[in-house]
Amino acid sequence: PNPMGRPAAALTGAALTTTLVYIAGCRDIPSGIHMDTLALLLGLMIIAQYVEMAGLVSMVTNYLKRYSGAGLIIRIILISGILAPFLMNDTVCIFLTRSVSKATHFPGKDTQKIEILALISLASAANIGSALTTIGNPQNSLVQEFGKESGVTAGSFFVMSILPTFLALGVTIVYLVLLLKWSKAKPSTYIPSAAVKDNNENPKMSHVDATVDVLEISLQDHSSNVKTQEDAALKVDINESEISPKDTSREDSTVTESKDEDRKREQKEKLCLRTLKIGIILILSCMIVSLMLLNSSPGWTAIVGAVALLNYEAVAVIYVTKSYCYQDILSKRFTNDIDWPLLILFIGQFILVARLTDTGYPQYILDTMLGSFPTVEHGAGLAVLMIIVVIGSNIISNVPLIVLIHNSMTLSFTSWVAVAWFSTIAGNLTIIGSAANLIVASQYQGFLLDKQELSQDGDDYRQSGFTTLAHAKINAPVTILNCCLGYLYFNYLAQYFVI
Repeated sequence: PNPMGRPAAALTGAALTTTLVYIAGCRDIPSGIHMDTLALLLGLMIIAQYVEMAGLVSMVTNYLKRYSGAGLIIRIILISGILAPFLMNDTVCIFLTRSVSKATHFPGKDTQKIEILALISLASAANIGSALTTIGNPQNSLVQEFGKESGVTAGSFFVMSILPTFLALGVTIVYLVLLLKWSKAKPSTYIPSAAVKDNNENPKMSHVDATVDVLEISLQDHSSNVKTQEDAALKVDINESEISPKDTSREDSTVTESKDEDRKREQKEKLCLRTLKIGIILILSCMIVSLMLLNSSPGWTAIVGAVALLNYEAVAVIYVTKSYCYQDILSKRFTNDIDWPLLILFIGQFILVARLTDTGYPQYILDTMLGSFPTVEHGAGLAVLMIIVVIGSNIISNVPLIVLIHNSMTLSFTSWVAVAWFSTIAGNLTIIGSAANLIVASQYQGFLLDKQELSQDGDDYRQSGFTTLAHAKINAPVTILNCCLGYLYFNYLAQYFVI
């Protein structure tokens, strides 16, 4: 999939509809853009960069390479499902897709089956796990914002969602493991990654397979200019002076001093990296406490955490290089791994939904389908609401659907949490149902293109098995099953988890 396809279409549609409304004579046009959601996306993308610096991605890759078969699938689901509620499903998929691809990619059709199954496990678990918290995905953040008057807080949302989310994760693990056992890709037909040495290894592979320590590069970049100037001065001094046996002691002392400075710089860099891990844990802990106990805004909480880490990096660079470079740090962090197309996509969707709501058709459709039911908290009303959410999330996407529902009807606390949960789980039904699915497909295609570029054995690595049909065949049955189990929970048990 083209990563700019949907953002460009959304932004174009937003521009056209807004222009038509303006031409029709309406001058007071509300934008409909929800800044809190955009702040959540941006903040977590920045935080995820520092999580990568701390070595998490490299650690996950090395850990997954030790397993194969059912053990690998289970661990991928658990890692993705545990990280997604706190780092957001999209960012988890951005940073773990290549780790999963490296741990499972080997030539051969049989091995490609488990590779595709592993990637689908990653995206599915990220979507399911993100249903647990209000910062797990953008639609949950919107539900917290829209449902404040109904009593939706980060803590109450977590308590209400914990049982169905872990139940869905368990069902998904059992389903995918059984699917692996029943498929033709038997455990004996593929080789554990730890036992395989890639025959295509060459010096060029470093930019694909090596985990880049971004903080170390940042420190080295700022110290390289100083070191270059010192080396140039040393060369001039040596060239202009007459080298004699008496000068050798002076030259040796200069080299020794240079080595001592390099050693001290390395020690400072290691110290900064160690403290970075502690800083990330502390900041994430403060964010969780702020969300759960203080009911703070998810978006601006993420932004504050990101700013704290940006300032930490600035202090670390000043400590190591003794140079002020905050502007360079901001430039790198905002150009390295920020998914700007995804932010553009959400801006376009928000504007489109606002213009669509102005027509009155969403209100009419929801009133027609739900108006005959006295409540949508349980019974047939909840069942119809679930069907609307599941189908709508795969047609117009889950975030615009949440905005439409907010603009068209009033929901209770339980109904809001149910809508959030069903819209998140519904993202696994089709490949276009969730941005996380598209991110995994796009990242995997990029991984295959890199393999093809570096390949010297003539094999074609460009054919991706992560297709719309393959995703639907694997994920649709378990998604429908999880939605049915979710309906039973919200219909019969949810009332006991209201706080």
